[in-house]
Amino acid sequence: MRNYRFDVIRVAAMVMVLLNHTLGAFILDTSRSAVELGVASVSMVLSRLGVPLFLMLTGALLLEQKAPTDWMQTIKKRVCKVLLPLLCWSLLYYIFYDVMRDGNFSVLSLLKIGVEVGNGEHLWYLYILLILYAFLPILHAFVEKSPQYVYVCIAVWALVVGVLPYISDTVSAGENLHLWGYLLLGWFLARCRKKALIRVSQWAVIPLILSVSAVVWYFAVVHEVFQKSIIRYYGLPIIVLAAVVFIVIYSGKGTGEGKWGKIITYLSKISFCVYLNQLFARAIAGRLLEYFEITGIVEMLLLFVLTSVLSIVCAALLHSLPDKPFFRGIKKSLGV
Repeated sequence: MRNYRFDVIRVAAMVMVLLNHTLGAFILDTSRSAVELGVASVSMVLSRLGVPLFLMLTGALLLEQKAPTDWMQTIKKRVCKVLLPLLCWSLLYYIFYDVMRDGNFSVLSLLKIGVEVGNGEHLWYLYILLILYAFLPILHAFVEKSPQYVYVCIAVWALVVGVLPYISDTVSAGENLHLWGYLLLGWFLARCRKKALIRVSQWAVIPLILSVSAVVWYFAVVHEVFQKSIIRYYGLPIIVLAAVVFIVIYSGKGTGEGKWGKIITYLSKISFCVYLNQLFARAIAGRLLEYFEITGIVEMLLLFVLTSVLSIVCAALLHSLPDKPFFRGIKKSLGV
């Protein structure tokens, strides 16, 4: 049986990732107006919650389940589910960017597909996810045998990777591997039923988002620089924000029934394919806006809307392919 609250978290994370590659990207252009940078700042802060929410959801789902009798078979199944779409979309992005756009082709670069992150730069997350799958047996054994120490481990993780990088660069090495803590955090928060924590999170979520956004906006407008260190995926501001947003959504009382419930559930089912195809959608949306010479705040908003619509339509079309062996293979290869 599907967990509707998990569906809502998955869709929210999907939207935040779309924000990251559309509206949030405008923060890099500090020559824009203060209003445009304000919109970009809020979007960038929200967008940085996408990956943590996906990982927390993974932890809440996989670490809560009963330990499988054959971990190797379970991990193999998970890896294949991610690896095949990763290879296929890496090849598609290589053809689109390197071959068709830039006219570059070499056997060496073709052989490197799936080994290193290329033009599908958003696919880096899948490499990290594949690595984190290897840690699942260890993390599962930990939460199963020593659940009382999980919060201590999370606190130490948040302190080490969330605070020390601002003091020393030594912790920044292999920074994306620090994301493993979100798996434990998701498991912990999904089990948390403290009403006081839920109430505080509900009151704090908007002020926290606006506060962090204001800091990003200040540096962009006053100092004309994007302070990425403020919103690292593993930085303390994002760890706290991601936890608060997870609590707020997970404590919701939606059931998945009704029109909007069905829409959320459907979007959740195709969210992986939306994530995979979004750069194609963004390229098409960008060309349209460039052709019609649309600029400013309208350009920013339309880029997000058009990219989202095109990504969802593409995923929906693939999802609607007939349930026959040939088409099932296509859908599996493209992450549908």
